[in-house]
Amino acid sequence: MKSIFAAAIAATLGSLSALPADAAAFSSLNNGVVKFTPTVSENDLIALNAASISFGDTSIYIGTFQKGANNQDPIVTSFTNGTRDWIQYYDTSGIDGRGVGLLWDEASQNLYGVFTADGGSQGDETFGQATQDGWLSGYGSGGGAAVSVLLKLNPTTGSSEAGTFIRALLSGGDTNTLRPAGLDYVDDQVIFFGDSFFAPVDVDGQRFDNADLAPGFDTPFEYRVVLQSDLSQANSAEAIGWNGVTEFSPLTTASGGDTGGSDSGNDGETTGAGGGAGTPDSGDGASTGDETTQEDEPVTGGTGGEIVDDIEPGEATESVPEPGVLVGLLVIVAVGVWQQRSRTVGSETA
Repeated sequence: MKSIFAAAIAATLGSLSALPADAAAFSSLNNGVVKFTPTVSENDLIALNAASISFGDTSIYIGTFQKGANNQDPIVTSFTNGTRDWIQYYDTSGIDGRGVGLLWDEASQNLYGVFTADGGSQGDETFGQATQDGWLSGYGSGGGAAVSVLLKLNPTTGSSEAGTFIRALLSGGDTNTLRPAGLDYVDDQVIFFGDSFFAPVDVDGQRFDNADLAPGFDTPFEYRVVLQSDLSQANSAEAIGWNGVTEFSPLTTASGGDTGGSDSGNDGETTGAGGGAGTPDSGDGASTGDETTQEDEPVTGGTGGEIVDDIEPGEATESVPEPGVLVGLLVIVAVGVWQQRSRTVGSETA
């Protein structure tokens, strides 16, 4: 019997190459406002528990530079073997911008950064410059409400290559708060998870109809938008409690199988890490129609964690095998056992 199972396991391992192997995506978000200066060392960034992703010998970190008493700029920096490769600022205007998280997809070699902004800006070194051709090209009307900004970044230089704003809309048309909560990459699409205040927007940039909100749901709403890899268009948008949605619809790969979400990075080659100190950036509004502002959160310590799919910042995650893969493995093992048993019986008969 032992020989049968040993041979079956060998047959299983030999068949693994026939299974589809999707390269993993890795994401990491700060739990709070992680601040550092342009001269910070990598050791200090690690001590700060700044959100980061790593591939090969390179690690990239994201956070916020306190430029002045009343101004914050988002900042991203890269190190290879402890030596700084580059450092980039993405909005040096008068608005408050913060660096929140990173997403890296191994297969496409695509790097994305997610940020928040409390107003619109135009000109050089602004979010508006990077989002001109994006799904939502600008902040919109009003100001003070913290929205999300998603940028595609060049991993070699850190420069922005494309971008989009992601926001909510009040009934009067002004922009309302939408905070980032997670990132993923599936089938050459960027998956953005957020907490949307009233009201979430559809793929056309228009707010969901009030009549489509189910009773008992209140702000913030769990929100997911699926974007093309160049961030120029949204393929789908859903919010829990709206349009009959009680859970997000499954995401499928090109082969038609359900995705298991971002990998946890246990292979030691490409990982997402960090999470920062403090508590999630919560904003002020908590009821329908409230406009929220980007207030500073106190840094009080705590632990960070990788943000995958719609996991809340700081919540522990683990890699879960896809059901299809598990079924496939069980079938292969069963076939291997049957084949080996058949050979053994045949030999005994002979």
